[in-house]
Amino acid sequence: MGKRNNIPDEFRQFCQVYFHEDVSQTYGSHEAAVADFIRMENRDRQAVVRSYLNELLDSDMDQSDLEEIWLNAGAGIYVFGRPNAMRKFFQMIYDSIEP
Repeated sequence: MGKRNNIPDEFRQFCQVYFHEDVSQTYGSHEAAVADFIRMENRDRQAVVRSYLNELLDSDMDQSDLEEIWLNAGAGIYVFGRPNAMRKFFQMIYDSIEP
């Protein structure tokens, strides 16, 4: 699927910088990591991440497809285990970034 191969660099950086393996120690919560991204990154970078998340959320990808994208983008944490966990997580991030 094309979305797996065409992960924007901005999304990769978001995953690697803000969702590294020590995210809980650094930020305390996923929401705090997203808030730091919004505070630190420019609006253009935020818009690319939000747009890509919109594509993923509008797609018919299932949990395993979204997990694969998340990990291939370089995230160091897992958001698995519950049905639709990745979709709910992506929705939280998307909703946090202003259009």
